[in-house]
Amino acid sequence: MSQPSWITDDVSKKLHNLSMITNEFIYGISIPYLPELTKLRGGSLLKLLLENINQKKQCLLNSEDPGCSWILQRKYFALSAHDTTVAALLATLADKEILEEGLPQYTASVAIELWNKTDVGFAVKILFHKAFHHHYQAITRFTKGCPSDSDFCPLDIFLKRSMIFLPDDIKQECLPKKEINRSVYKLCDVGMFNFK
Repeated sequence: MSQPSWITDDVSKKLHNLSMITNEFIYGISIPYLPELTKLRGGSLLKLLLENINQKKQCLLNSEDPGCSWILQRKYFALSAHDTTVAALLATLADKEILEEGLPQYTASVAIELWNKTDVGFAVKILFHKAFHHHYQAITRFTKGCPSDSDFCPLDIFLKRSMIFLPDDIKQECLPKKEINRSVYKLCDVGMFNFK
């Protein structure tokens, strides 16, 4: 099926740019930066991952605890998600440095490894797999709040930097607010959606 004649290269480029701006706003990584949107989109998944990481750490420190036998046997915890969910998780981690090309491809994945390093103790290594024909690449250094010169982030630092994205009560936080966020109007005022 051929494209309609009105879809020129110029129109296609403008639509692509609009899609990029929209995605940046939806995931909270636009200007102005809106961590509340990032929390609502990706915070619950990040919270689940951190709960599992913390439980594994506690059980490694106290392996005699009978409630730990199941998690000590577990080598990995995996979830399957849509590209938009992967993007939401990435927005809680490294946002524009990783999402600058738009939504991840359908085969993209994120891995967060828990390490017990001799120099820093428990640390995480965050890996991103862009597509089936790519290799995992460490993105820890792009993670806000983590050392920018290392592939590892001390776990206590990672937990602290993640707190802003963890919802306390996601159902309550998703309810409409009485106060209107003026950021949408600011985007319109600066001509973000001008197609002249």
